[in-house]
Amino acid sequence: MIIIILPIILLLILLTFFLYIQKKKVMSLQQQIGDLQNKISILEKQYLAAEQYKDSLRQEAYTVHLYASLSLEEAKKHP
Repeated sequence: MIIIILPIILLLILLTFFLYIQKKKVMSLQQQIGDLQNKISILEKQYLAAEQYKDSLRQEAYTVHLYASLSLEEAKKHP
């Protein structure tokens, strides 16, 4: 009887240890996922800020171009 029970107990102990290790791995991966999601959020905010900055620079460049064109036109009218 003990010969049958002892291997079962050992198997249960090994299974419990294996499950514990797997749980630790899952928890570690969940932490990494959370960290990566935070980094993604930060990068998305930085990307949006860069896009807004790019758009404002483009708008300023269009304004400068417009004033330059108007100045050229005005200079052609009054030589």
